[in-house]
Amino acid sequence: MPDKVLTVEQVAEHLGVGHQTVRNLIHDGQLPAVRIRGYYRVSEKAFADWIASGGAGSRKPCGKRETSATAQRYADGASSASAVGAGPTK
Repeated sequence: MPDKVLTVEQVAEHLGVGHQTVRNLIHDGQLPAVRIRGYYRVSEKAFADWIASGGAGSRKPCGKRETSATAQRYADGASSASAVGAGPTK
């Protein structure tokens, strides 16, 4: 029986990111997908394997230290306010 497939929107919901982020992962060759009738689809098995292998976290840093540091703070469980700063201090 064929593997079930997920839409870009379903993958985005699972990851908690926007659909454009998922498309970027697909275009960069990081997330395996196929095009069916003009729409990207990701097999559930390929998605599970991608997550198990570390997902996008298995990439080398892109060189944007601020973004990488912010992402690391989120991964470490920091609140969004403390991760990006609570605003100006007086």
